[in-house]
Amino acid sequence: MMKILCGLFLALFALSTQASETIAVFPLKNNGGLSDQELNIFYERILYELGRRSSFTVVERAQINEILKEQGFQASGACSDDACLVEMGRVLAVRKALSGSIGKIGGVYAISLKLVNIESAAIERHVMNDVRATKKNLLSRHIPFFVKQLADAGASQPAAPSAKSVQKTRRRRLWVTAGGAAAAAAAAAIIVWANMDDGDITGGGASPTATLPETDPPRPSMPK
Repeated sequence: MMKILCGLFLALFALSTQASETIAVFPLKNNGGLSDQELNIFYERILYELGRRSSFTVVERAQINEILKEQGFQASGACSDDACLVEMGRVLAVRKALSGSIGKIGGVYAISLKLVNIESAAIERHVMNDVRATKKNLLSRHIPFFVKQLADAGASQPAAPSAKSVQKTRRRRLWVTAGGAAAAAAAAAIIVWANMDDGDITGGGASPTATLPETDPPRPSMPK
């Protein structure tokens, strides 16, 4: 049994070598009607919803501020320009970047969230919506829904990669596929080996194959 578990572990390890994509979430821009505390609460909720997904590894806010400060960027301000997002994302060495803004007029929240592919500098998804809701509903229902839209777009509809990135992706997939196949083959060999060992220990060996009769056995007659 221990040999079988080791083989399954090797196969699972090979499949887990595909790392999640790193993403930097920049501060939201306040378009009016919100306090700094409310804006920060909405920002933290976006971080939380992205962090729940295995497809993304979220860079911590303190780490973003530290790296950008070292490179001479103004980390405290929101970055809404696409070129700015791409430049900052490359400095942070992340695959994706998310920025956005929230404003409030009366009881309506105007939300805009943008997911950018740093390597191709393309916008993968832009969610813009006007929501009439309470603060509680916006926080617990609408923001998680918008984040899901962005995350699904980033996972299933990536922007067209460059020729260089395609070559890197092919090499990486080849290594992962080869590793997974080798692990699966090793697991199968271990399982067969374990079964052979069990047969040697118990003395039973391989179970004999039952011989099927050439004709069907007679069916019992129904009582009249």
